[in-house]
Amino acid sequence: MDAVKPERCGRFCLTDYSGSQAVMQGWCNDRAAADQKSAGWVGEFESLPAAQVFLADGETGQELDSWPAALPGDPNRRPVTSKLRTAVGRV
Repeated sequence: MDAVKPERCGRFCLTDYSGSQAVMQGWCNDRAAADQKSAGWVGEFESLPAAQVFLADGETGQELDSWPAALPGDPNRRPVTSKLRTAVGRV
């Protein structure tokens, strides 16, 4: 499967991963809509192996929310900072 190619059409970037592979990405202009969409994605994708959903600010590259919630030092959490910045156009 090819890597997800981001097409930016909003401020907030949602990315769903199965393991280290991005499987879906979406953009929203409104934070409330992005929060609602990310909650829907959790319900839709939680059965994928090693599923993770991330919400990032496309202007700053900052991770705003993630599922499942994990502490930054958790060894089971895949490092995502560079992938999120790439997904939102920040290297």
